[in-house]
Amino acid sequence: MVVGIVSPLLSYGITHLPPMAILPETMLELAVYGFSAGILREKKLNIFTALFGAMFLGRLARLLMVLGLGLKTNPIKSFQMSWPGILLQLALIPIIIYLLQKFVFNKREV
Repeated sequence: MVVGIVSPLLSYGITHLPPMAILPETMLELAVYGFSAGILREKKLNIFTALFGAMFLGRLARLLMVLGLGLKTNPIKSFQMSWPGILLQLALIPIIIYLLQKFVFNKREV
């Protein structure tokens, strides 16, 4: 959760990305990703369910923030632009988790 808040700030400080207009909603979305992914994995859900749930909850938090605060950003366009990243995460994160658990943490179950 802390990484989800701090990493967009560091990125903005170094590259000015994400733009200041969407920085707060990006911070919220990534914090919710981290928090919900941790909670869902502790509930012993499989990696795909936890990952998809975290992505859904993060996007929902972003949408609620934009609508609730009346921000002028377009969350639908943000979602449309993020499809490649979503697919990449769904493809790579389960493989990375499996490899880490098998070779680094010596666990047989994923």
